[in-house]
Amino acid sequence: MRFARPGWVGSVERMAISWRPLTEADVPAMALLVTDADAVDRTGERAGESELTRLLTGSAVSAADSTLAAVADGRLVAFAAIPIRQQTGEVHRVRIVGQVHPDWRGRGIGRELLRWQVDRAKHLAFAAHPELPLELHVHVDSRNDAQRALLFGEGFRAAREFATMRAPLPTPTPPQSAVPTGLRLIDYVERHDEATRLALNEAFLDHWGHRTISAQDWRSGFTDMPSFRPALSTLALDERTGEVAGFVLGFEYDAATERTGVREINLGHVGTRRPWRRRGLAAAMVGRVLAAAGAAGFGTAGLSVDTDNPNGAPRVYRRAGFEVVRRWHAMVLAVSPQPLPRTTSGTPRHNP
Repeated sequence: MRFARPGWVGSVERMAISWRPLTEADVPAMALLVTDADAVDRTGERAGESELTRLLTGSAVSAADSTLAAVADGRLVAFAAIPIRQQTGEVHRVRIVGQVHPDWRGRGIGRELLRWQVDRAKHLAFAAHPELPLELHVHVDSRNDAQRALLFGEGFRAAREFATMRAPLPTPTPPQSAVPTGLRLIDYVERHDEATRLALNEAFLDHWGHRTISAQDWRSGFTDMPSFRPALSTLALDERTGEVAGFVLGFEYDAATERTGVREINLGHVGTRRPWRRRGLAAAMVGRVLAAAGAAGFGTAGLSVDTDNPNGAPRVYRRAGFEVVRRWHAMVLAVSPQPLPRTTSGTPRHNP
């Protein structure tokens, strides 16, 4: 694969930027860049080395074809990645990710990376699923006007608002929610792993932007993650059938603890299957996890939720002691199926 020098504008033309794919050897530098960016952006970014390693290794497409590093004087100053998953639904949704070091912003690097991602994502996504329409997603903090303006300028639209919520631990008034009759709550155990994956896929069918989680993606991105905490996760089992009726999956991100000095249990996924909804099960499961995390010495609990969640999840979380601490938007670029774009380079296709 031949890597061409991109054509920068203004002062960037005089900068010695080299381009290449990311490798696992870049993970420590990526983590440092993310930490430096979060110190400025204050978004509560959780990604550490284990999460960034999965970003490079968990895609159905190799990092050599789906990532890009910008290097100046031997230092990683920006990166971009396009995770392509094996399984999708009626629409192929791809969340593209990237970061530019604060010292290198305002020079056109972010725009160049975004244009490369859009062009490259089309090629990769339609090669994997040529029959499906494509949606490119970028998550943007609501306070980041510059990034939103950049995305609007490249054709993205604000499709959905999400809220990050946080609760202190131990909770001043622990939520008291009775377990619905006919159900029992247990810690996550591996023998229910596949049933939990299937329960999540069913419970989230009516959630905006959800894609079916394959068995491979489930293991690598959920219960095999170093951040997953089985003892701070809860499954609801139907006492008659043994089915998984609901779940709360807890995660702890060491990188976030290092940045903030506070241990936080993240309620990454909370769901109840349809036959068991409207009975207070979600509140009972959340309350159980909060009590366990508080007893284990965690200082806060956090989660993210669609502000237009169809099942009223924000109300459940507020009653459990959570409050909104920031908001962010899902920015989306919709692309119809089309012939594969012709490209000969893994870098932005611009001549000097």
